[in-house]
Amino acid sequence: MVDGVSEVGSLPELYPALYQRSGNEFGAPIKANIQPTAPVGAIVGACVQPVRQAFARSADLAVVLLDREMRSECPGEFAAEILAGLRDKVEDGDVAVVVKNRMFENWLIADLGALKKQRGRYAVSKAAAKKVESNKADNVDATPLLKQCCKSDYRKVQDAKKILAHADPGVIGLHSRSFRRMLRCIRDPQYTDQSRQPAASGT
Repeated sequence: MVDGVSEVGSLPELYPALYQRSGNEFGAPIKANIQPTAPVGAIVGACVQPVRQAFARSADLAVVLLDREMRSECPGEFAAEILAGLRDKVEDGDVAVVVKNRMFENWLIADLGALKKQRGRYAVSKAAAKKVESNKADNVDATPLLKQCCKSDYRKVQDAKKILAHADPGVIGLHSRSFRRMLRCIRDPQYTDQSRQPAASGT
């Protein structure tokens, strides 16, 4: 379950690689109508129906992906509050909550190799690489950086699909702790024990 149209349109591009890493199959993303600045209770309420919808599609695990954006809570605490609220309201199956720090674009910028493979569309400077690598993608102002790398007008949904079509989840994980948290939730073997630090190998 996701909170943005970019995720709906582009996350399936990662599914083959995620399946290779985890052995798990992934359903089509379900969008929830969430306001990032809403109280936790309102966010939980907006997530309940999409989570139930996932279980109605025979999912074993519903992963809720949310942006933190400019909220003051740390991602782990924010995710834990939402998870506790969902577990009180949904008893159909297992739920995990991952808070993207700060937004989906921070995951997109984490594998600069995916941009470098598309030289007709993107140009990655050494200055851009220095902001992202290593393990700094969650801390950059990602959307302006993506726009700087794009040779023409950056298009939120279309460029997300282009980037993730060439991205390596292991490399994203090297540079984004919040993405590593997602890998841990889907039982990626490199992050079964922890997600604080990147694994020794990104592939």
